[in-house]
Amino acid sequence: MTRLSIFAMSMIVALALFAMTAPSAQAGALPAVSGSNLVFHIDAGDISGLSDGDAVSTWTAAAGPNASQGNADYQPVYRASATPMGTAGVDFDQDNDHLDLDSAMGDAASIFFVVQYKEFGQQQMMMGNSAASQKFGHRSGVLFMDGVNYSPRGFSSTDTHVHSWQKNAAGNPGTWLEDGVDIGGTVQSFSFTGGSVIGAERSAVHQWGADNLGPAAVISEIVAYDTELSASDRAAVSAHLVAKHIIPEPSSLVLVCLSGLLALRRRSR
Repeated sequence: MTRLSIFAMSMIVALALFAMTAPSAQAGALPAVSGSNLVFHIDAGDISGLSDGDAVSTWTAAAGPNASQGNADYQPVYRASATPMGTAGVDFDQDNDHLDLDSAMGDAASIFFVVQYKEFGQQQMMMGNSAASQKFGHRSGVLFMDGVNYSPRGFSSTDTHVHSWQKNAAGNPGTWLEDGVDIGGTVQSFSFTGGSVIGAERSAVHQWGADNLGPAAVISEIVAYDTELSASDRAAVSAHLVAKHIIPEPSSLVLVCLSGLLALRRRSR
């Protein structure tokens, strides 16, 4: 069986396990991972005291620095139900909305974004640091890290997705995942360092322009770890986020997982 098949089976099994749990369990804590620590975890479901359409001035993190914006003109908007599962999100307008982190987050070697892109034109920055030396986003639907590592397959879906980037991902799984599926990308040896702003390429001196926009996106959750995750741990985190935000009906997911296992079995013969 190929490395891709092994990872795909790990993802299918993880999804099946999540499908068989109660919805409350799906929405619970992140699964435990081996040998890695959270450096940043922010979830729109933790925002309290806001109604749909209210401006977001503070987004409190479950791990790592909080995010805030004191200028009302730059504040994104809270969405009470932003995903197929009805989980919340923070809506950025692609103009000048952004949230600064209270301090730089720790170096991240594995990052997960739960996001709904509303538009795909130009280059959109999801996260950056104080010097714009590293940035995470997409260019016309093609994901990139640091402006150099592009995913080999672009996308144009306005549905909610779980996008994941990982350092030193040598084939199992690939550098980029979309909803737990390997979409490739070249191997990178560096971590994402000094992350300090959501929705711009740099903090303190924000830059926007025709080819340097903030995201036209609703972000529901961001998770970042300090080391590369194993294939099984990465599959488990992806499955957790997919089940929490995207998959609407657990019994249907069981059928999908069983079909996937049968397909992999046929391929391996």
